[in-house]
Amino acid sequence: MLKLIFSDSIEYDKVKIFKNKYLPFQNKNIAMSPNGNIYFDEKHHQDDFCLSSNSNKMWFIHEMTHVWQYQNGLNIINNAFGVLFRGGYKNKSAYCYDYECKSDEFCSLNFEQQATIIEDYFAAKYLNISKYIERLPYLENILKDFLKNPKDKNLISSI
Repeated sequence: MLKLIFSDSIEYDKVKIFKNKYLPFQNKNIAMSPNGNIYFDEKHHQDDFCLSSNSNKMWFIHEMTHVWQYQNGLNIINNAFGVLFRGGYKNKSAYCYDYECKSDEFCSLNFEQQATIIEDYFAAKYLNISKYIERLPYLENILKDFLKNPKDKNLISSI
């Protein structure tokens, strides 16, 4: 499932999926991927996300995007604090993107927008979820360089 998106751009054997929170005060409905590993609350952890619901598969792809970003040099913790201080987690604006916009610069998006776009692309392309399929032309356009070469470190969020 992951190779459909990330090919061999992630060192999968270095990634651990934990069945506990990263922070003691972490909301149980939030996963965190601050250091190349993923921390799901026990309630949401899956032994095999490939066998899980579509929403869990999408969530896993989102978190694996943060692993991809981390493995390619992005400081996830610093970026998360930047989003936090701008209020992006409180109102979820950090995840929003305008799929009608003409921008084709994937690196110009924040790290949460990048993860959301990859998650939405996966939902459209591989899960055939209708509400995402209409966005597919935009998603393919903004991801064109990523889809050609996900190892390109220039794709990592620059904000």
